[in-house]
Amino acid sequence: MTRRSRQHMYGGGTAPVIADNIFNSVGGPYVAIMPAIVDAGDLLFIIADRHSSISGGITGTPSGWTELEQTSNIGVFYKWADGTEDGDSITVPASGSALSIMMTVLRITGADTAIGPQKTATATGSSTAPNPPAIDPPWADFKALLIAVTLLDESSATVSGYPAGYDLFHQVNTGSGAQSVFAAKEVTVATSDDPGAFAISPASDWICFTLAVKGT
Repeated sequence: MTRRSRQHMYGGGTAPVIADNIFNSVGGPYVAIMPAIVDAGDLLFIIADRHSSISGGITGTPSGWTELEQTSNIGVFYKWADGTEDGDSITVPASGSALSIMMTVLRITGADTAIGPQKTATATGSSTAPNPPAIDPPWADFKALLIAVTLLDESSATVSGYPAGYDLFHQVNTGSGAQSVFAAKEVTVATSDDPGAFAISPASDWICFTLAVKGT
């Protein structure tokens, strides 16, 4: 299944902008579909989350992409587009023929191509308050886009609150034991930021992290 969430744009001027977010839920082959329009200099993300008890998992980084994190359960990869990626199918290396992997693709415009995106360590837990870690980007005096992410193992969980100052821009419930929730905010001066927690009910196992993208 491929589904495009509603488009949102954050900020203006030289702040990065979320131009597309696309969700893929796949059981093999493990393919992430790029947006129909991708321009040179766009920042692309693939965020893959394995939510299956079947043996196997994510095993590597897609060809031509840069890894921010890769374990058997999660993959966070990015690429600076050259403009030839329109509608491409990108295979995420994985083992196991019947895994269920959620993949979210982001296309971000207006990012500084000289500086790669930043990612915190991944936090895990089981509670009603998934809490993305604080992020401290290695730059200052630039607009930036911050993205708080939580990946839940409970498809029945209701998400009722988001980190303070962050706006929901992507939420998908697979209906088969998992959902992904992304929220973002623009900051004028990129200093340390602690997003705070999401609020969910009932409790769920979760994975959380925070991303930062520098503007120009």
